[in-house]
Amino acid sequence: MPITFTERELGVSKMSGSNIREAMFKVAEWGIRGRLDRARGVVR
Repeated sequence: MPITFTERELGVSKMSGSNIREAMFKVAEWGIRGRLDRARGVVR
């Protein structure tokens, strides 16, 4: 069920494009690292 914020109809994100890019790359990095670790048998 989506959340609707009625107080804010129009506005600008507080996150910059570079913050969004960094977050996307970090999530991808974690996923790749996790798969590589599992393939190598690394336990954390």
